[in-house]
Parts: sequence; C-alpha cells; structure tokens
Amino acid sequence: MSNRTMRAIRFNEYGGTEVLELEEIREPLPESNEVQVEVKSASVNPVDVHFRRGTYKVDSLPKKPGSDFAGIVKSTGEKVNEFKEGDRVFGTGIGKSPNGSYAEYLTVDQTKLARLPDNILFNEGAGIALVGVTAYRALISHGKLEPKDSVLIHGGNGGVGHVAIQLAKSIGADVLTTVGSDRYKEKMEKLGADFVFNYNSETLKKDIIEARRPNLILDHMLDKYLEIDIDLVSDFGKIIGIGETDNVEIKNPAVARNKELNVSFMSMFNTPSFRDILRELKGLMDKNKVRPILNKSYRLEEAAEAQRKIIEDSFLGKLIIKPQKTK
Repeated sequence: MSNRTMRAIRFNEYGGTEVLELEEIREPLPESNEVQVEVKSASVNPVDVHFRRGTYKVDSLPKKPGSDFAGIVKSTGEKVNEFKEGDRVFGTGIGKSPNGSYAEYLTVDQTKLARLPDNILFNEGAGIALVGVTAYRALISHGKLEPKDSVLIHGGNGGVGHVAIQLAKSIGADVLTTVGSDRYKEKMEKLGADFVFNYNSETLKKDIIEARRPNLILDHMLDKYLEIDIDLVSDFGKIIGIGETDNVEIKNPAVARNKELNVSFMSMFNTPSFRDILRELKGLMDKNKVRPILNKSYRLEEAAEAQRKIIEDSFLGKLIIKPQKTK
C-alpha cells in the first residue's frame, strides 16, 4: 500500500444503502502483473447491490463496490508490458475481491483491461464494460448467435439489454425485445430492435409468437419468465439466463424436453478472457456499431442514491459514478 490516500466508497457489513461509507483510505499499489488506474468513471450495476446486500458473498470485508471502470494508467507492475503510464483504459471483472471501482484509484490484473480510444468517452468505456461482456458472452459465446437468427432480449431498456440489442443487430440477427413501458418503444427501434413488446401486456406471448418465434432468448428474470420463454422459443432453441437471485424451476419439463431446449445460466465473472471481449467491444464502439446510452452521472458521495435507482427505478441506459473531485 502507498502512503498516499484516496477517497473510496466501502461497506464493512452487508445491508442497505446505509452501509455505504465514504472513506479516506490508502491508495493501492500494483502487484507484478497489475495496473494501477486513476478511475475517471465507474459504472453502477445491479450486481453491486447484490454484493452489498450479501445475496452474492464477497471474499472479505470491507469491500469497495464497483465492477467496471475507465480511466488513465498511473503505474504498472514489473511484469506488465502491454500498458504504460498515461494510457487510456477500460475494464471489468473485479468481482468478489475487496477491490472495486467506486474509488479514485484501483489496481487490476492486466488481463482485465483494454485500451480505450480517444474518441470514446470515459463514461462510455465504463458504461459498456460489464454489460458489454455479459451481452457478448450470452449471445455469442453461449448463444452462438448468427446472422438471420431471431433473438428475444428481455429488458431492452436495461444496461445489458440495450447493449445486447445493438450487438445482435451488428451480427445481422432479427431482434425482438421486451420493455416495461411503451415510452421506450421508439428508442428500442432506433437501437436496432425489429419488434418491441410491453412485458406487462396480457397478450405478450401471443404477440411475440405472431411476430416471430425466437431461436435464442436472453433473460435476466428467469425466475419470472422461464415458463413463458419455454413456450416462446423455437424447437432446439436456447435460453440464456443472467443475473438471477431467486430460485428458478421448470414447472413443465415435458414441453422443454419435447422441444429439446438448451437452458443455460452464466455469470460474467466466469469469463475466460476479459481482454479479448473488451477488445471486440472497443472495435464495435470505434465503428459506432455499439455504444452505451448514458442516463445519469453521480459524485462519489452520491453512490447510495445511484444504487437505489439501479434497483428501484425504470430508465434507459447506464448510471455512472465520477470518483474524482471536481476542480
């Protein structure tokens, strides 16, 4: 640890937003294979809340929240040869360790970083890292999505959802999505959705079937929609589940068996190579094929409100925390 200090948000016990504390702690120094990053932007994700509540257990407490970030390389360990001081970078995959991006500085393994082009904002780099890796692994690594495939993406206005729509369209797939309000319909279509459905509709299943049966479904609420997904997906289709916190049960396995479905669960934190996918996302952003929508930015001391909003409010896009003090 350095003798220099920094500001960071930490929680010393599991609980509500009241356990989030703004603290002055020592600035971390990189190990041999690590990079020290001055965090310009950190993204807020539902998984941050799951860690804080203890739904997902962390390695040890206290814990700094935050799993993705963008910033500038400040220093590197002796085994790091890909990055140097002053490089613009973005990354993700911090996970259960005490480390986190709700801080002015962090250290991270060099394999969880990629360079951020000058034409991409720090907010965009932080905003796409975790959700972009999640969408990529779900649609491409697990779903094997190909041009002309039909994919249903639940929660298209969410962090993962709105990036997944753009990613699927960049591949050449037909994209269906559900949203919680009709006010998102036009924006979803601009992102690339061919069909947009309100998941509160009493005729949701009928409407989707009439439009097109998907052969791939990406769902972040399988505990609520798995039975509907099984009815909707085509024979030999795939259903990919992300972010579940409640029990998931197949109540009528005969339908799934007769269709010979593949139901998979995945976690972004199990990604074999973060660096490779981050580089793919960088290329897509550079070509303007995928860009995160930025909803709102918060100061470090407003982290509790940001975590409240990510769970309780309906909105389009990503929430960003700006750890550095404004001058």
